[in-house]
Amino acid sequence: MMPLTIKKRTERRRLCHPHRTRILEQMMSTAVLFTFLAQAVALSKSCPASTSQLQGVPKPPTPLCEVVRSPGRFDGHEVTVYATYRLSFEVAELYCLSCFDEGRIWVTFDDSSQANKAGSQLTRVLHKKMGNVTGIFTGVFHSEKHTYGHMGLYHYEVVLHSVSNLEVVDSRDHLGLAPSTLDPASRAKVCQ
Repeated sequence: MMPLTIKKRTERRRLCHPHRTRILEQMMSTAVLFTFLAQAVALSKSCPASTSQLQGVPKPPTPLCEVVRSPGRFDGHEVTVYATYRLSFEVAELYCLSCFDEGRIWVTFDDSSQANKAGSQLTRVLHKKMGNVTGIFTGVFHSEKHTYGHMGLYHYEVVLHSVSNLEVVDSRDHLGLAPSTLDPASRAKVCQ
């Protein structure tokens, strides 16, 4: 609490010079505003630009057809796609029905332990048989060589290192049916 003499002097100043008091109050509120803005700018620079850059938050998958339709843009880059994986005799590919005829993607796994887990997970889901599995696949996309896979029949390649959210489309003893031969219930589970 202020001594009585100082309080009287302050009140007298306020009464004698009201315009000075108003200017001081405006300056104080402006200083507070600038301090707040400076802190907000500093905080925004220290935060990631988007939530997908936060560590531990996966970025949303890129549509597989976007990758197939713009292969040069994704060549040599890691991609995460929602697709259907088909495993059959001399076939290991990713596809979506809407771009199936625009370019086939051969699938291999890199040598990392994470890729070994991904391959094991696919094998477990398919019960060590051939079939189709829809899910999210992450790996490095290649398009430069133009021929990949069995007898060079594939335009592109993805070297997978992780898989997630797998759903079995079909899993039969010796079949990994082509999309055109799937029954309607199985086709509904395939990447569109």
